[in-house]
Amino acid sequence: MTNGLHERPAAPSMSERDPRSGPAASGKEPEGTSRTVSYCLRIAPHYSGLISAHFPDFPGLVVLGRDHEEAKDLALAALEQELERLISQDELIPKPRTKGRLTISTRRPR
Repeated sequence: MTNGLHERPAAPSMSERDPRSGPAASGKEPEGTSRTVSYCLRIAPHYSGLISAHFPDFPGLVVLGRDHEEAKDLALAALEQELERLISQDELIPKPRTKGRLTISTRRPR
């Protein structure tokens, strides 16, 4: 995993481009591949005096930090951990749908 670094994904093979066949048809990526994903991050003051950060595309994924930078760092770590959990349990990963001024990018774990 990288911490917010952007990497261009490799070009998909012909079978991945054709939605009727290959790994793309199953909704799963081939083993050992990764791609960069970006999700909107919302940061706001919390009533406790801390800073709250959450991803609208991941309900329930909320962190608290002492300042904006710590909240962003904790949010990235929580996002990466959640993506690893979803992949390990063979669950679907939500597509980024929420738009916002602040986005966090990470390489999706293999």
